[in-house]
Amino acid sequence: MTHPAGWHPDPGNPNLERYWNGQQWTDQTRPRSQLAAPEGAGQATKKARKWPWVVGGVIGVLVLMGIIGNIVSPQEEESTAGASSTTTTAAPVTTTTQPTTTTRTPSSTTAPSSTTSTTTPAPAVPAKAEFSDPRCAPADPAMVEWIAAGLSDSSLTLENAVVIEDDGLLFIGASTVRPDGKFENRSDVWIVQDSMPFASTGGARNTTEWTKASDALGISPGDERVQAADACVVELTRG
Repeated sequence: MTHPAGWHPDPGNPNLERYWNGQQWTDQTRPRSQLAAPEGAGQATKKARKWPWVVGGVIGVLVLMGIIGNIVSPQEEESTAGASSTTTTAAPVTTTTQPTTTTRTPSSTTAPSSTTSTTTPAPAVPAKAEFSDPRCAPADPAMVEWIAAGLSDSSLTLENAVVIEDDGLLFIGASTVRPDGKFENRSDVWIVQDSMPFASTGGARNTTEWTKASDALGISPGDERVQAADACVVELTRG
């Protein structure tokens, strides 16, 4: 197999893509990004082409009716003129109309109905959090949610998520938290490449089912960027 590491059509299912780590197929799959055009699209296009003919026909009918109206109008005007010549002019009658006073009753003002405010959970990391390492920043919640989808224990959550972006890679650190609010691991680190997470530190490998970063990317847990992301999370939890 000579495929480079990355997403390729699944040999066993044409509707999926499977991740090739450079040596073998992994268990990670996702839907194909391109789907066939829905049936009936060609028929809809053919039907749409008939509209100019229908509109043209309607316009033609309206023009024909206008021509017929112009022919009939002079005859009607002559008949009206003849009838008016025999009409006796009556004396003008002056009618005095008493002004009517309209009293408007102001409509009742309806008090605004009370609405239930929806409380949006605050992000795990404050937007203005300051770190001793300027490379650290709050992680994208959508990416954190994607990493959390690989947690082997669904009762665990990821909080205090930070990210360091370097050379096209995202080094995302976060605390793994149990339902009682206590740490399962104070800080774990994952590496994201092309939207695919890989588990770097020991806690990340033990609590999630993502492929080891050292195997797929050749980046060990001792990498300086991994250690920096881990330190930012620890610094945040102690703050």
